[in-house]
Amino acid sequence: MKKKTYTALALISIAPLCLTSCSPKASTLLFSASSLPDLSSVYNQGETGYIVSAEKDFSYALGESIPYDIMTDNSVISPLSAYISLFEIYAMSGDESVGNVIYSTSEDSSSSDSGIMLLDDEDIDSDDEETDDEDSDATSEEIEEEESDPLLDYQTFLYKLTFSDRTGSSRTSDSLRPFSALFLSSDTSYNEDSLSYLADSYFIDSYSIDYSSESASKEINKYLKDKTRGNIKSKYIYSEDSAASLLTNMYFTANWSNDAGNLKYDGKHVFKSADGTTTKTKFLRGEYSDGQVISTEKYSSFFTTTANDRFAIKFIVPSDGYSISDILTCEVLEEVNSLSRGDEYRLGDYNKTDFTTNTKYYTRCIFPEFSASSELDVAPLLKKSESLDITSVSLSSVSDCLSLDSLVQTNSFNVTKKGIDGYGSVGYSLVWIDDTDKTYTKEYLDFIIDKPFVYILTNEEDIPIYIGYVNNI
Repeated sequence: MKKKTYTALALISIAPLCLTSCSPKASTLLFSASSLPDLSSVYNQGETGYIVSAEKDFSYALGESIPYDIMTDNSVISPLSAYISLFEIYAMSGDESVGNVIYSTSEDSSSSDSGIMLLDDEDIDSDDEETDDEDSDATSEEIEEEESDPLLDYQTFLYKLTFSDRTGSSRTSDSLRPFSALFLSSDTSYNEDSLSYLADSYFIDSYSIDYSSESASKEINKYLKDKTRGNIKSKYIYSEDSAASLLTNMYFTANWSNDAGNLKYDGKHVFKSADGTTTKTKFLRGEYSDGQVISTEKYSSFFTTTANDRFAIKFIVPSDGYSISDILTCEVLEEVNSLSRGDEYRLGDYNKTDFTTNTKYYTRCIFPEFSASSELDVAPLLKKSESLDITSVSLSSVSDCLSLDSLVQTNSFNVTKKGIDGYGSVGYSLVWIDDTDKTYTKEYLDFIIDKPFVYILTNEEDIPIYIGYVNNI
């Protein structure tokens, strides 16, 4: 029998970057984005660690900047989508203030005309005439070993996001697909070489479009609909004076289990909303994962995972006397996202084993179905979290008359019974467990999430894809 694929988690983020022009004409494809190359041969060799680290720091700071309002039902933002858009902006501008954010761990670097980070010439001491040949050769060898290709690193970063299990094999049940398009006004001059470069290296489609035409918004909407298999249906209205729109988009779905089975309901629970009202509704019953709930003065936290542990939803529930605003902070987001889950051989940070009583703990999350949506201008959030004034950036490599005006991100996040099943955990703790000749008592615990909470959706590398909060269900 042919198996049906159900969507467990449907997350859609759209980050249109509206731009102003020194001259303000439906659409013609200028350059088609190349496909992401097969990088399986360098999957475990690409220098992506500094990108992952910078993305995490960026995510925590941006998450803390999400506006919180007790009267707002739920909200969500995609730090990953915003981070990718900054890479694209940097490729078009070479602006150092943007480069300092996306390459926050690369201090000894500068930008080329194409916006790619390169080693400083002064780091290569090839002009020292007093250096003998032997030392000169050694220096060259060291440089050759240390020098990396930032563009290849970025492409490998995208490849790892899109593909599978640390080996580069593709996945069929889950989908994480970033894609981008630049819609240039037909009255805006542009550099063809730059657009070709963006298509080949950053996988950005480019179009010429008449923003004064009634069909302009329809064609952009159709582009989004086609790219997301009909899941993005929102209609965007662009000003006739628009010079260009850069759309950095991400479409994500995941299943709870490999056979696309649904989570079971755990019966009805009472959810107490932020405004004090209560709702009695069915909660979902997650599968057991190794460990216990982590509890601090401010919050309690545990996680539930998708099929093959590829993605995890990390729930953060404020302790009594604390609120969402107290835990939606850079410090708490980093603390929770840094917790390792452990596996059968290695201890994690969730206290899975009590060696004094020879007890192993397993916990499952009992949580409500929920949805969140938002439309946020990320530009002021970037200014607050990263001291980055995105509106001062000029996309000079594309056109002399393009400057950024805003970065509006629209997100939709839905968690239902039709997906994401976690059964087992991946961990990276370096403490080895010796279970030889030991018998353990197993204790099964429930983490009931029945009041407002913060959540982080991450992949295996704990890269934050979405961060948000739920006040009401």
